[in-house]
Amino acid sequence: MQWSRSAASMAVAAAVGAMSATAAAADRYTCQVAELPHPSPSFAVAYSLDVNGQFVGVGDADAVTWKETGETATLPNPVPGSSARALDINDVGDVVGFSYDGTQGLSLPLHWKDSRATVLPLPAFQSSAEASAVDGMGIIVGTSRRGNGEPKVATIWRNGGPALLNSGNAASSSARDINGSGTIVGDIYDTNSHQSQAVWWDLDGTMHTLPSLTGAKVTLAEAVNDYDVIVGSSGVDSTSPRAVTWTDGNIRELGALPGYKVSRAKGINRAGTVVGEAVSDTKLSSIAVVWKGPKLHPRKLSSLLVAPCEYQGKRLKLEQATAVNDKEQILARASFATAQGSPQYVPVLLTPSTQEANTGSDGQN
Repeated sequence: MQWSRSAASMAVAAAVGAMSATAAAADRYTCQVAELPHPSPSFAVAYSLDVNGQFVGVGDADAVTWKETGETATLPNPVPGSSARALDINDVGDVVGFSYDGTQGLSLPLHWKDSRATVLPLPAFQSSAEASAVDGMGIIVGTSRRGNGEPKVATIWRNGGPALLNSGNAASSSARDINGSGTIVGDIYDTNSHQSQAVWWDLDGTMHTLPSLTGAKVTLAEAVNDYDVIVGSSGVDSTSPRAVTWTDGNIRELGALPGYKVSRAKGINRAGTVVGEAVSDTKLSSIAVVWKGPKLHPRKLSSLLVAPCEYQGKRLKLEQATAVNDKEQILARASFATAQGSPQYVPVLLTPSTQEANTGSDGQN
């Protein structure tokens, strides 16, 4: 990827135009609540979504996949006595994540294909790793470390073999996403300045830094689309981030909802639709947000629903949108209060609809 080329910006504009009909319909959404993998799990969270509406995540101690209809299946865990989590799925069915051994505090990177699990090899001298993302060619990125409590290092797996990505003099680094052209995004951390810096890598491992908002000390890159548009957050500290995008190396702060200064961008599709969360200035609670259109105006996803999301007769609160695919379907984390007063988390899939949106109170603030 070269920031100097204008083709990326032209491609984004072309993609937005080509998908304008879909994007217009996506101003309203229906809600599909995912089945829970167990009768009463403590939590179920989904992280990634493919173009067919299949999504992956975790239910208690198990890595889980869900179909577009919400039906669930548990992925096999090849590491006895450990928990597992699925973090990403590509459009040809590759799933990646990790197992975790709580007694040793160590993780092993996992790759699932056709429901078969494989433990990925560890880089030399590393004893723990997590696979975070996989592209359409099966190239996997994530992190690895020497041992429990040791700094993380951005890592790539190509043709089955692991390698550490160049992190310069950073104390730690993380690779969070990879797109179809091999652009890898993530961040590095400098213990001297106590700053996190968003970065991107070429497939050859060359690292490039991304600009931060003025005064920001914590800048993270979370996701990248196939036109090299990157999304993430930038703020003076970890408690006050602002959602941002990077295009051709230029940073842009996304708009904020009234009463929600804190925001994070978590996902982006080819058309440039961005999803994430915003945090209330007063209640410190989060809501799921979508930014779309040429000006990327923020909208509360709960206000765009044809009907409220409900589970077992209880209205769900949409807390964070984690991914959006090229059909404009949005994956979100939702919650409701249990009888004990603690939150129960369930994944929901929001699908574009031509029906009128719910005009009543969305129950979220």
